[in-house]
Amino acid sequence: MGGGGGGPETWRGLRDELTMAPLFGERWGGLPARALAWPVVAVTAGTLLGGALVALFRWPLPAGRAGSTVLLVAGSVVLVLGARFLREMKLHLPLELLLPVITPFGDLSGLRVVAWQFDGFVVVLTGVALMNAVPSATGAAVLALCLAAGCVGAGLRRTGWAHRGLFSRLRRG
Repeated sequence: MGGGGGGPETWRGLRDELTMAPLFGERWGGLPARALAWPVVAVTAGTLLGGALVALFRWPLPAGRAGSTVLLVAGSVVLVLGARFLREMKLHLPLELLLPVITPFGDLSGLRVVAWQFDGFVVVLTGVALMNAVPSATGAAVLALCLAAGCVGAGLRRTGWAHRGLFSRLRRG
């Protein structure tokens, strides 16, 4: 029950709804709403609880830092949810990743498999490092939002959904 959503089955159910043909016609909004509601509520509640505990134990908050902190925490939460979406939209390991990558150091195909397996973790680590490098909290939050949008787009491409198909399904629901 991590910060990215306690029920991985709900994320996998969302992936299955996105990839499999509907049996009884297309009814959009049921499972995605249920699958995304739990992680968003859990991560938001955990973030608010953690922020309240920090504010309680460090009561004299530094002046002018509360807004920046809220932006950075919100950006981090959005980034974690986007990376979790990317991770859970995986299907099967592509066979292309098992092909050898010959270098002077030997076969590096194992590194590609590790990168494929831990892509969500890599996205969060890289995103937080980039957010730390941005001088303003607003810029860091916008960067996190862009990275999360990229994760959602890549996750939808993994399931075979085109952007136009997503928007037309949203209009029908």
